[in-house]
Amino acid sequence: MAKDKQDESYYRAFMSHRYVSRRGLLRGLFSASKTFIPDLTNKTIARQVGRPPQAISETDFLQQCIGCDKCLQACPYGLISINHNLAEINIDFCYCTTDNCLACTPVCPTGALNQQIKPDTALWPDIAQFCFGRLDNSCRLCVHNCPQQALSFSVANEPIIDEVKCDGCGQCKIACIHGLLTLKPSLPQLTKI
Repeated sequence: MAKDKQDESYYRAFMSHRYVSRRGLLRGLFSASKTFIPDLTNKTIARQVGRPPQAISETDFLQQCIGCDKCLQACPYGLISINHNLAEINIDFCYCTTDNCLACTPVCPTGALNQQIKPDTALWPDIAQFCFGRLDNSCRLCVHNCPQQALSFSVANEPIIDEVKCDGCGQCKIACIHGLLTLKPSLPQLTKI
């Protein structure tokens, strides 16, 4: 029992004579963080999202989009969101009327959205293997609802997407009553870290 008190008093005395200055604490924290945190300046990673319809090239978009949310406020359908200070489009409940809306483009203060660019959300339809249109040709709602006529099926019931015509509006996805069509990013995209 006496030994326990001795140990406790020993440690109290030891701790009362040991101190760390603020400078020493910060120096220790920052030097330790250098070993755990890699240098991330000017590096990019793949970004798996859709983009507002008239977005400039992805590398330029990443530099110019400031996440100001003016495009978000201008979108009458609520499809645009800001994630990590970058605008992205999410087509889940409503499609993007790329042929006649484009309300997001004129409000962009930085030029990340440009009226000279052909509308394209960088999303393409991805049709499940067990789609009824693939299995027995009984459903073609996605084809009939595509305003660009970019989607069709081959004689062997394989989906064909015309890369030039498809603008990623999402009408095919919304039209699919079975939920067997999703939208996937059409090109590898980059994001700033």
